[in-house]
Amino acid sequence: MGGRGGRIFQETGKASKLPIFEDERRIQQPDSYNKKKLSELGLTEHLHFRATTNIKMHERAHFMDHTEQAGVFDKTGKMLYHKRGEQTSVSIPSELAKGNICTHNHPATIPVPSPQDVRSFVYSEQYEERVTGLSGQVVRLWHKDYTKRDKAKLEAFISDYERTFNNATQKAKEAYLAKKDAKILKERYEGMTEHYLDNFPDYITTQIAYLEKHMNFEKYGISYSRTKEF
Repeated sequence: MGGRGGRIFQETGKASKLPIFEDERRIQQPDSYNKKKLSELGLTEHLHFRATTNIKMHERAHFMDHTEQAGVFDKTGKMLYHKRGEQTSVSIPSELAKGNICTHNHPATIPVPSPQDVRSFVYSEQYEERVTGLSGQVVRLWHKDYTKRDKAKLEAFISDYERTFNNATQKAKEAYLAKKDAKILKERYEGMTEHYLDNFPDYITTQIAYLEKHMNFEKYGISYSRTKEF
């Protein structure tokens, strides 16, 4: 499922010159976007749109992969790095991640940033961290003001996130195994790992609901969002 080229007119067999938007929104005019002409877009807005489009094309191509794949983009949307990792991990060089936008997929139903993802986001000084999953959702972490990052506050953020994540994982596992239809699984997979449970929507939905309810991102100058993109 990669990015697409120009659309083909069935009548002429020639490639369309209309712009292709990855969210597949319907456009009325060749030079319009959200009822605003592209010629009226400011440079910052235009670059942000281009960057987001390029990143989403990469994420669309890999969000259903069964191994983790990472991509690093600068703020104009230029890809700087791409790597296929293992089933549950992939590494990004810190020197490439610094000040840039990093994205990778989790081969699970709903993407949940791991404590390792958060540490990488902070210590490699990423501009933005993005995680995708099989559900087609994208979770984003970014600094509200990248130029005013507070080291002490970010260290506290890492500790708070890890504690909240672990609590969310435990609560989700207990809730899932308490279900009657999970009895056989409990007997058969007594030592099951969280990576195994990530394939069960009920488990991961409970986990992320707890995490989002109890984690105060704003307190640490971090913005958080989770949206359905694909």
